[in-house]
Amino acid sequence: MGHRPAPLSTDREHAQVAGPGALCLSHYRVRGGVNWREVARSTLVPSIPHSGAEWSMLVALLGTTISPYLFFWQASEEVEEEKAAGQSTLAMRKGASGQELEMRNIDVALARFSRIW
Repeated sequence: MGHRPAPLSTDREHAQVAGPGALCLSHYRVRGGVNWREVARSTLVPSIPHSGAEWSMLVALLGTTISPYLFFWQASEEVEEEKAAGQSTLAMRKGASGQELEMRNIDVALARFSRIW
C-alpha cells in the first residue's frame, strides 16, 4: 500500500493549504486580463444562443430547472384531485388502485414509445 497523507484535522491546517490557493485565484482575477465590462454586460444583457453548444447549455439549464418543479407540481395536483374525489384524509389517499396503476403503465409505455421517434 502506498503512503496516504494525514487528513487535515484543524482549521489552521486547512487555512495553510487553502490560503495560498485563494491568493493565487484573487491575483488571477485582478491581473488575468479579464474584461470585467464584458463580463458584466454578458451577465446582465441576455443574448440569443448562436452555436450548438450554446443551445445545448440553454436546454440543459432549462431542463434541470423545470424538471424538479414539474415533479412537485404533478404530485401536488394528484393530491388535489384525490381530495376533490372525496379522499380527504391521508389514510384514504394512501396507495394506488388497480385502475390507477394500469393508467400509469399506459402512460409510461407511451412515453417510452414517443422517445423512439
